[in-house]
Amino acid sequence: MKINQSGQVALIVLLVMVVMLTLGISVAQRGVTDVRISQQEEDSARAFQAAEAGVEQALSTLSSGAGEFGEDVSYSAQVTQSGSAGFVVGQPVVAGETVRVDLAEASQNLSGLNLYFIEKGKDDCDTTPAAIEVSMVQKVGSEDRVKREGFDVQDRNNNFTPVTAGSYAFEGKTWCGKATVSLTGNDDEVRIKVWYSRATIGGEPRPAGATLGDQYLFVDSVGKTEGGVTRAVEVTRSEPQLPPVFDYALFSGGGIIKGE
Repeated sequence: MKINQSGQVALIVLLVMVVMLTLGISVAQRGVTDVRISQQEEDSARAFQAAEAGVEQALSTLSSGAGEFGEDVSYSAQVTQSGSAGFVVGQPVVAGETVRVDLAEASQNLSGLNLYFIEKGKDDCDTTPAAIEVSMVQKVGSEDRVKREGFDVQDRNNNFTPVTAGSYAFEGKTWCGKATVSLTGNDDEVRIKVWYSRATIGGEPRPAGATLGDQYLFVDSVGKTEGGVTRAVEVTRSEPQLPPVFDYALFSGGGIIKGE
């Protein structure tokens, strides 16, 4: 009888040891997993910071480059220009804001722009659609002149030129509004101001084969750790431009004298 009791006690002890060993292994594995996850998160953050450092370096030098961020983290940034053959503003432009089109490097055969506004599926095309005011800034001799035109897909008695709301295809998107403006060789830039509602804006040079010159700087930066963790950051920067309030300001190279 004592032998049986001893055997039972040994079996119970063995079972307890197995359970405790299983729990110990589980806790150890959980600890190893937590350490691995923590290390991955740290490596991911460092790789992302390196990619951001690459963006800052590229924007400051306006050129591609590579470098190190710390002892075991590196980055590689590629800079490209875009928008010469046409452009689409990535984010909708809120009412009152302006998009600038630089014509300084436009081709000599550029005679106009097809302007697309209100992207279907993203902007309001039916209830309160946006309208656009287009300002062509030109240099005539020593004078700067501005010609303005307005375009609207809805009749709001605003003296804007009415354009037919439809479905216009450009750059893989479908647009509700399309307007065409004429340009001359004296035009230095075009400013497109959005009214009433936000709107995505696109521009296409006319005629076919004409170019606008680069409108955007695109930076693709990749950060990488020695462990092989990589993170990428993409940035698109437009050319510097004046705030919308300056569209209606008076400029003078010298003093302004009030007449008697």
